[in-house]
Amino acid sequence: MANISRFLRTLCPVAVMALGIVACAPQYFTMNVDMRQPSVSGYDLSGKSMAVAYVSGGKDSVFTKGLAEGFAQRLEQDYFSGEEAIPLYRIDATRGASYASKDTLVNLIMDTGGDVMFLFGNTEWGDVELGSKQPSGLSVADSAYMVRGSVPYIINLHMYDSMNEADTVRTMHGNSTASYALFAGVGESDDKIASRIWDNLYDSGNSIGHRSAEKFLPTWKSENYTIYYYDSEPWDSAAQYAYEYDWSSAMKLWMSTLGTTNPEKRSCAEFNIATACYMLGDLDLALKWLDQSDKDDKKPSSATIRKRIMDRKAR
Repeated sequence: MANISRFLRTLCPVAVMALGIVACAPQYFTMNVDMRQPSVSGYDLSGKSMAVAYVSGGKDSVFTKGLAEGFAQRLEQDYFSGEEAIPLYRIDATRGASYASKDTLVNLIMDTGGDVMFLFGNTEWGDVELGSKQPSGLSVADSAYMVRGSVPYIINLHMYDSMNEADTVRTMHGNSTASYALFAGVGESDDKIASRIWDNLYDSGNSIGHRSAEKFLPTWKSENYTIYYYDSEPWDSAAQYAYEYDWSSAMKLWMSTLGTTNPEKRSCAEFNIATACYMLGDLDLALKWLDQSDKDDKKPSSATIRKRIMDRKAR
């Protein structure tokens, strides 16, 4: 990483006056940072623990298991760097159960200890459609033919975010068609072939699970952030740390400057500390430091960072 002084430091104008040399005003640079934004679903799942449950017990248990596992795996890729961090829970299907009810989701939250619960309810299936039997080229009697077919379905996904102020269950639906190919034996009836598809739908479920998770993945937006500094230590080193996104190290150095009696300089440090807290996810502390900065000497960028803090708190 190139030294920040080379790219970001400007010469501080010095005015020689009858009474002496006037001290430099604070300088600043802007950082272009890609910031995580809420998903297209409107939910921000960053920093939240999650769990996935699925209803099982019918003929489509293999499909539903693949659906839930694919969904959890896709979320883990983005939110947990691929680590297995989202537990899966299987719920036995119960006639007349209301899987979309708030009580059901809240009870699951209580049982799992997570912040967000996803529950795949019963899948609605259409009629199985079989293509014509085609010779497979195999000499084995029970694999003499290849049959391709499809079956349409509608999945029902219920979500409850215990940290969201809406305090409600959101239900989403998605429809698609599962395609498959099976070997068939000589004289094997269409009904018997169709009954075997349910054990061969894991991959289809896993694939649709991956796709279903995409609406909950974060989006990214490039934003500009202002960092104030002075042409001296420890300001230069703190600015270098900020430039390298080492916010904790930068914040320690800014904290060391707070003993100054210069309100403008103190405000610069407090503003930078507020920005660092925001970057580190401590929004309440970021607001406190920003309030103190405004009190000492309000910065032009104060309103922008305040709005960003409040917007994230509201998610």
